[in-house]
Amino acid sequence: MVESNCKNDLLSMTKGRLKEVMKDMGCLPYRGEQIFSFLHRNRVKNINEMSSLPRDLRERLSKEFDIPKALVIDALHSEDGSSKYLTAFSDGQAVETVVMDYRFGTSVCISTQAGCRMGCSFCASSKGGLNRNLTPGEMLSQIYLASEMRGRKISNVVLMGTGEPLDNFCNVLSFYDIITDKSGYGLSNRGVTISTCGLADKIRMLADEKRGITLSVSLHAVTDEKRRAIMPVAKKYPLEELVDSCIYYYKTTSRRVTLEYAVIPGFNDDLEDAAGLLSISKRISAHINLIPVNSVEKGIPNTDRKNAERFCDELNLRGANVTLRRTLGADIMASCGQLRNTVITSGGKKE
Repeated sequence: MVESNCKNDLLSMTKGRLKEVMKDMGCLPYRGEQIFSFLHRNRVKNINEMSSLPRDLRERLSKEFDIPKALVIDALHSEDGSSKYLTAFSDGQAVETVVMDYRFGTSVCISTQAGCRMGCSFCASSKGGLNRNLTPGEMLSQIYLASEMRGRKISNVVLMGTGEPLDNFCNVLSFYDIITDKSGYGLSNRGVTISTCGLADKIRMLADEKRGITLSVSLHAVTDEKRRAIMPVAKKYPLEELVDSCIYYYKTTSRRVTLEYAVIPGFNDDLEDAAGLLSISKRISAHINLIPVNSVEKGIPNTDRKNAERFCDELNLRGANVTLRRTLGADIMASCGQLRNTVITSGGKKE
């Protein structure tokens, strides 16, 4: 795996780090606050656009630093109003960003890695493995691109696109600190959701950070045997360890965990599965979010929505706190990694 090859990335620096950089360059620290505001409030794309900075400082910054940009190389727009953008960075690595409009505002699902090494059988993100982690700036650039495309401020961000967010732990925390800084973009502290396939040790680390981030955990099966069949991560983190980490997260942060559960016909949708899912959710005090599956691999069939509704009804009858995810973007390959994987496997051309 390689890291980004861009120059020193201004967009990835917290306000505190920018003040330190200015001090090291012989400038007053308030210049760092000015640069932070230019980057995240004004969202300038070029250092020369920082008009209130002295010219000689802008020239020095331009020589030593860069502002990463997400360049759109493909865009798909759904009949339901959602959009998916395939974007590339300076080294050519491509990731996906999905934009969805709801009654409460506009949500963006962003990528945290170029590729993924988790290997979940129902997810296209892992096809081809992990190329590299994204920097905080590259994550932010996806949000700023989406905001520009939509012409409005983004109200919610979900780290659920290409990659496993907790596998890029430090960069994700820096991203969160920057996007929620009130002197920058100022996203609500509760406007960020991290979705993980279940890295139990990192869930505990995230809890100890006490950021108050909303956490979603991809469960998808209620026994170790079934989870291991579709999620290689389950071989390292048994179900009981994962459940314990979710309980720890809830007790430490007072933030309810959401259990994501892809309904796979004939695999994880019978009465025993419903009973097991209900039991786990009650132990964690979790909300259940059922997901109809868009198949990306042989042996994982698409979910018939009526089947998912039947499973949801069964859980409701048992007293579960459960919802069935509204299907958005099915006509534009909106599931994680689908568009990126299609372009990669076709040699850069959409099939």
